Amino acid sequence: MEPRLSRSPSQLSSLPPNSAIRQVLRLCTAASSTLKTALSRNTTLLSPEAVQQHLPHSLHPYQLKGVQWLYTLFASGQNGILADEMGLGKTVQVLSLVSYVFHTKAITRVLVIVPTSLVFNWKHEIETWCKDVTMALYAGSAEEKKAQQKQWNEAPFTLLLTT
Repeated sequence: MEPRLSRSPSQLSSLPPNSAIRQVLRLCTAASSTLKTALSRNTTLLSPEAVQQHLPHSLHPYQLKGVQWLYTLFASGQNGILADEMGLGKTVQVLSLVSYVFHTKAITRVLVIVPTSLVFNWKHEIETWCKDVTMALYAGSAEEKKAQQKQWNEAPFTLLLTT
């Protein structure tokens, strides 16, 4: 069953011009239009082979689709939220995108912010999936963070993982 708006489109257009709902709808419409244009040009579609080329393990087909979608967002300058059931590999999909854009030199540094409870899981996954990425961890007590900052001067990093 399709979700339904509680208001019809004509009711939405009758909202005051500065209403928050109307502004959000304008932003969503613009983002949707940008993505449709990018997809219709087929210039930002990422092949499964290109994704898998630099990964140490294979992705499931649904994970490849997730990485392709994330790349389309990245290439068109859009933001998005990757959400599904727990345990289907969202972390791996994000790290596969990071690995790909590092290999293609589309980015040279990235900041990854995760909940404190997941920082060591992400650290492990980064070490597993992003072999060519130099990671710096910024987590722990104040003393541990000071020590970590000192290490940054000695060893440059390309990915900063923090909470």
